[in-house]
Amino acid sequence: MLYIIKIYSLFLILFFFNTSCVSVGIESPTIEKSESVLYTEPKNYIKFEQEPLDAAWKNPKNGNTISFLSECNGHSDPTYESIRDGILSGLRDVKIDKQEMVTFNNRQAFISTVSGSVDGVPAKLNITILKKNNCIFVITYVGLNLYFEDDIKTFSDFMKGFNVK
Repeated sequence: MLYIIKIYSLFLILFFFNTSCVSVGIESPTIEKSESVLYTEPKNYIKFEQEPLDAAWKNPKNGNTISFLSECNGHSDPTYESIRDGILSGLRDVKIDKQEMVTFNNRQAFISTVSGSVDGVPAKLNITILKKNNCIFVITYVGLNLYFEDDIKTFSDFMKGFNVK
């Protein structure tokens, strides 16, 4: 799971700030994805493919992204905090604005709202971590501070429609 968290963190940073990277031939572990997720795609967002994400969308007007990742039947059970902190490892000046355990999909979920920066550019993230049916789900909403509030309703609607059977 830690490998996938580091890759996910790198993806968020590289994609969000539209930088380029070079692929190298590092063998990665096989990741088993969940096949029991139902969701409604966010309105006015464009879907894009990016490993290791299950699905991801970007608002073409402001660059805000919504994505989720699943990993099932892993050999470890990392804490919610360690998963979140792994995702945040590429950010600078990290500040946990809010964190709480809530009921989501009939299970406990850990939600964090976080501020930080990449290359001096301020950004904000909402990270939801759900453990259900021997899977870990990481759902994120990422945006520049300037535009983060613009798509909160879109993200909220996405979360309402996100269902793990």
